[in-house]
Amino acid sequence: AAQEVSVAFAPLSSSLAGLLELYERPDAIPPDKLREVLRAGLVELHERPDATPLYKLREELLADMFEMHERTVRRRALSLAVLDVWAESALQEPLDAAVSTPDANVPPRWAKAVLARWAESAPLDALAWASSVPLDTNGPNPLIRVEALGATLAAMSVHWPDMANQAMEEVGDWQNRDRQRIYNAVGYREVIRRFADTADPRRVVAWFENNPDESLRRRYSDDVARAYARAHPEEAVAWARALPLGQRTDAVWAALNVVTGEAPDRIAAMLLDFGDAELLRMSQDRLTATWAQIDPVAALQWKEAHFPEMKARERMATFNVWAIYDPVAAAAHVDNLANPEDRAWAARYVINGTFSGITRRPGGKKGIVEHIPMIERLYADLPPERRSKHVAYFLYKHFEHSDPQRAARYKAEAGDDHGDPWSFYPPD
Repeated sequence: AAQEVSVAFAPLSSSLAGLLELYERPDAIPPDKLREVLRAGLVELHERPDATPLYKLREELLADMFEMHERTVRRRALSLAVLDVWAESALQEPLDAAVSTPDANVPPRWAKAVLARWAESAPLDALAWASSVPLDTNGPNPLIRVEALGATLAAMSVHWPDMANQAMEEVGDWQNRDRQRIYNAVGYREVIRRFADTADPRRVVAWFENNPDESLRRRYSDDVARAYARAHPEEAVAWARALPLGQRTDAVWAALNVVTGEAPDRIAAMLLDFGDAELLRMSQDRLTATWAQIDPVAALQWKEAHFPEMKARERMATFNVWAIYDPVAAAAHVDNLANPEDRAWAARYVINGTFSGITRRPGGKKGIVEHIPMIERLYADLPPERRSKHVAYFLYKHFEHSDPQRAARYKAEAGDDHGDPWSFYPPD
């Protein structure tokens, strides 16, 4: 088809000739020249409504996008670039092309970027288009729809705040109706964050309180409280404390983080001053987990001082976070614990945290090897009923070749019901 076009329109301008060459031989043009050639050719193509064969060429480029098994990585990039450059001179047409096929491999972020530009100039048209995207649960369209709605409403909140306020309520109805929960959480949270950060926070609070969707109020109270606290900190804290418990915990936490500059010791002091025992209980895990990254000993002491009735399993959970960032110090502190029950739970949490932190510490997955003596020591101190079969299997695999006798002991403890081998274990 490309050859027929070149004959029908010979001689072609240099821009269109470059576009044809790019389609026929996608590797012929250096990557740094790709967008330049595309832009020149497609802009001219867009300005020649009589060039039907050339439009057919563009349709073929777009069709390539939907034939994943037949196209190269280079041609996939080219096809998406065609849409990208096309969107510089038109908005709705490339969007329509992007969602016209249920199996279209169009990244939702691309649709999101185009919709953001469209919403700046024609917000109602952009919103209408975003709302019309079909929900096909077998393809990517639900996510494209959410990203499109998110980008449209976020742009509207910046450029057309009054219009966005009304549209937000309509999106709330859409969320209830379609129940695309995972997709909605991705797109709608961004909408609320952008809306709350750019609009008058008091208006956002009023919208939030009047929204009939209880699940929305429960899931996004923290975003509203955070934006409110940036503008009116004392009001925001008081407002968050007055919310129902299901919304209150997240909202108070978000507001206090803004007010205190994310200082856990100050957050702890304010929570105690509130005198709300239920709020304190619901917040303590999140507080000590954050605190443990800065001063784990202080976090442990605070939890023990204010929750003496708490079982060892809950009180010692701070060791899990501590070991993610500093397993050696966490393991050393286990030896300072006098209570055997506390020590057993702390040891188990240190082992778990040491494994959980392999991607956050220097050395990555292979860095776990240097901690094996510590893991083995803590594992040996655990009562038999507290020993993890996963850890036993990990130790068995580690010693399988270097110390078969020790490996056999761990294999026996792991048994057959040890789960899948540790995927992070470094190869021999």
